[in-house]
Amino acid sequence: MDKRQQKKIKVVTSLTVFALLGAALGLLYYGTRPSKSTAELFTLMKKSYDEGNFDQTKSLSMGHWPELIQVEDGCELLVSTFAFLKDFDSLWTVSLSCHQAGKGLGISQEALAYAAKSLGRLNEGIQILKEKTNVSQSDRAVIALAWLYFYKEEFVDAKREFLAAIITSEIWSVWLTQVLRLEALMSDIEFVAKLVATISAKERSFPTIEKKLYDRAKKLKIKDLDQLQKRLTSPPK
Repeated sequence: MDKRQQKKIKVVTSLTVFALLGAALGLLYYGTRPSKSTAELFTLMKKSYDEGNFDQTKSLSMGHWPELIQVEDGCELLVSTFAFLKDFDSLWTVSLSCHQAGKGLGISQEALAYAAKSLGRLNEGIQILKEKTNVSQSDRAVIALAWLYFYKEEFVDAKREFLAAIITSEIWSVWLTQVLRLEALMSDIEFVAKLVATISAKERSFPTIEKKLYDRAKKLKIKDLDQLQKRLTSPPK
């Protein structure tokens, strides 16, 4: 991984994970191109962020969110800054704005879920992400929605969304790792059986995480483990 990738802005949510309305909608300028001064502001903010000066990064951003959202990686920078500062009101507003503008896909939905949980706005977060995932089905957006359902203890819905992401995502091992930690879900024999069937059909193998799934399935006395066991002894290439 090169230095540029290492500095890729990420939101660390309480999910590990992970782990928004009113005036936010008025912040969006659709189709606007960032001016040279906005690009320069972004550069200053990025430098401040990389140096760990998150308060200064926030200060520089104030009054400029609509323009910054239009800059490449602008949403990533804004939501990451507010997540580190635990400024959940700003995180809600900006992540919703990015979500509505179709910017920062994935990280915006994760940030929105983080803010929704922290502000006690689970119902709003769920409604917003349900609308978006029906359109894009981004695996990160689906996982963000799954976590909101989980936090609300709507486990049937949470299992459905987690499973949907694991089925379609190229980074399914990441989501499976998260799910295996959730006792409320992994005690469900039917759900675990569906996970086993899903993982058994995958082309790519991740033996360490698959062994954990196998052990859980065996403990629950789930049948039809032959294919998963075969993957552990002779992983797909």
